[in-house]
Amino acid sequence: MNYNGKIDFKKFKNSALVDLKGKTATKRCICIPIEDNNLFVGEKGVYFDFIIREIAEDKRQFGNTHIICPNVPKEKFEKMTEEEKKAQPILGQIKEYQTAQMQATAVVTPEDADLPF
Repeated sequence: MNYNGKIDFKKFKNSALVDLKGKTATKRCICIPIEDNNLFVGEKGVYFDFIIREIAEDKRQFGNTHIICPNVPKEKFEKMTEEEKKAQPILGQIKEYQTAQMQATAVVTPEDADLPF
């Protein structure tokens, strides 16, 4: 199964859109505080640990089947109040999709079908 998703970077805690001026141009950037969002700085990059949760069928909208949430370390999660736990942001949504090529290969025609009737 293939999935398509989006992440809203403005939903990270204390994130901001900023214009950074360089030597030759000004670029619009997103600033996400590392400590506020449990980001991990490694040798080769900055990483975000997340969970993908399935949405109950009666709560699905716009074809979305899953949500993306921060994966809070167990030690920190246990110290959080119920209000803090409930306030954890939904950073994005995911939906299943099929390309036209995948749909075409899934079609069974009578000539190549081995059906008993």
